Amino acid sequence: MSDVTLNLVRLNICKLGCHAAFDTSSAMISGPKPLMDAMTQELNVAIDCSNWDDLPDLGFELGGAVFNLDKYQYAKRTSEGCFPQLEASEDGQTEGSSTIFLGVPFLTRYVTVYDRVFLRMGLAFAVHASEPTGESMEGARKRLMGRPSLTRVPDTPEVDSE
Repeated sequence: MSDVTLNLVRLNICKLGCHAAFDTSSAMISGPKPLMDAMTQELNVAIDCSNWDDLPDLGFELGGAVFNLDKYQYAKRTSEGCFPQLEASEDGQTEGSSTIFLGVPFLTRYVTVYDRVFLRMGLAFAVHASEPTGESMEGARKRLMGRPSLTRVPDTPEVDSE
């Protein structure tokens, strides 16, 4: 895994290297605390859901393509508020690299196919009866699946021109 993106812009949180693990036993996306804290801060899901309509797509850059999740996959909206489905874990941190465990939020958006003979796996956009956004399945696929990421422009300090 190369990086994590928001609206296709790299967050540059995998500078030391990241790995992705597909975790069918997890109801969340989890990983080392520094990475999950950075993702949670960047997503900025307001507990009162006041920014629900403005939440970005959360993407994972795998094999040169970005596989995006929209807010309906990575956040839960209930009568009590909105909550990102991200969790810090003790697992996944080794010297020099981190592993992000892509649980149910990812695995309900994408189908995974495992080839044990040739030791490879594939990802495909999951087809559901309807999309929570109300858009067509084809529209959702084009918006979310396998698009190239953009390089994030580093924050530059403001210079006083006077």
